[in-house]
Amino acid sequence: MHNNIVSPSQTKVIHDLATFDEHFQRKDPKGNIYYEIKNAVIDCEIPYEHFQNILFLRCTSTIFSSQFVVDFKSTNSISFNTVEFIERLSIRGTLKENSAFRTVTFHQASSISRLTCLKRFDFQNITINKRVEFFIENQFVGEATFSNLTKVNGNEGLFFYDTTFKDKVYFRNIDDQYLSLNSCKFESILSLSFVHLRELLLSATIFNSTIEKNQVSFGQGSREVFRQLKHQMLINNNKIDALEFHKLEMNAFRTEIEKRKWYNPDKLILFLNSISNSHGTNPWVGIAFVLGVSIIGFFPQLLALRDSYFEWGWHGFERQLLAIGTTIKLWVNFINPAHSINFLDEYNPRAITYVWDNLWRIFIGYGYYQTIQGFRKYGRL
Repeated sequence: MHNNIVSPSQTKVIHDLATFDEHFQRKDPKGNIYYEIKNAVIDCEIPYEHFQNILFLRCTSTIFSSQFVVDFKSTNSISFNTVEFIERLSIRGTLKENSAFRTVTFHQASSISRLTCLKRFDFQNITINKRVEFFIENQFVGEATFSNLTKVNGNEGLFFYDTTFKDKVYFRNIDDQYLSLNSCKFESILSLSFVHLRELLLSATIFNSTIEKNQVSFGQGSREVFRQLKHQMLINNNKIDALEFHKLEMNAFRTEIEKRKWYNPDKLILFLNSISNSHGTNPWVGIAFVLGVSIIGFFPQLLALRDSYFEWGWHGFERQLLAIGTTIKLWVNFINPAHSINFLDEYNPRAITYVWDNLWRIFIGYGYYQTIQGFRKYGRL
């Protein structure tokens, strides 16, 4: 396991604090202390206050075999790149500059609590072996990114609690995990990209801005997630994004009830709402719906006429043009829900034509209504 991240020929195995400082403690010209750790196995516990007032801490190709508990009181930045924590990690304090965890593996439950990041924070290419309650009572003032999280051994996922994000936060490339954002506060944009979660927990979560999403899905409770997000957007008087989450909520409900008995009436209602105006969000879908159902309903009526005005095959350009013109005129009449029921009488229609005509004008009228609702989408909710 160690050979995966540490070069064997250059490995330093550290068993005590004095040796640790001898190898890795540095000072700049002003006397500020900092640590640069590389190709090392740290097999000793370091007192939590040891890094309280250092300039920065950088760890590369390092394994921490013992518990690593750190309290940064006034530190510029931390950087962990290709690092394994065999035992528990616990970090708290204030970070003044950009900080990052990249290609890091956690083998035990760990936490970052009461941490304030004043600049950018990156948490990327992370392997989690057990539940990691990482972000508890933290504050991210700058942008934060959490991406490429891999779970093993059936761990529960990544948990945040009572954490404030003041700038934009990104969650990217997270697959088959739980993500808990309970009691968190997002003061800027939350961006979700290629996030496929088993469950997203949002109890007492506050969103003061919008949510960007691209390729997002949930294995459990997706309807409740979208309902809560819709509610948060409405609290912020953000009707535009609330409508989008309303559509996702309805699509999730439709997927949910597909497992129910076939005669459930909600299945048809949700299906029609989806194809007629995309749950009130797209009037162009409504226009396409009206055109589609009118064509589907109109041509069977023509085929049922006893005295048809057209003949199959080619009978010259003029007769073809006349037949097309007559068809368009009759179709325009048919697409008007209030058209006369006798508009085909001169062609001797069959009795079934009148039944069919009345049935189909219901769908056409419904399509007009749904199209209007789509154009009025910003006045809804």
